[in-house]
Amino acid sequence: MEDKSETVATCMDQVRQLATNGKDILSSEQISTLEKNSKVVKTRYDRVSNQSESLYRQLVTASDELKKYK
Repeated sequence: MEDKSETVATCMDQVRQLATNGKDILSSEQISTLEKNSKVVKTRYDRVSNQSESLYRQLVTASDELKKYK
């Protein structure tokens, strides 16, 4: 299974290709909206990924502390 960050990177590459090659199909406003929305998705993914990593580290630390009392 593909890593989620690779999936997001692939999606971003596809958006760039579509924005470059789709000028005859999409209006400039549509391309701009597509690029803007793809950046929003990337930002949101990065934020969720960072928060998840932080929560995971906290859980590991809490688990280690609990093991001391067993």
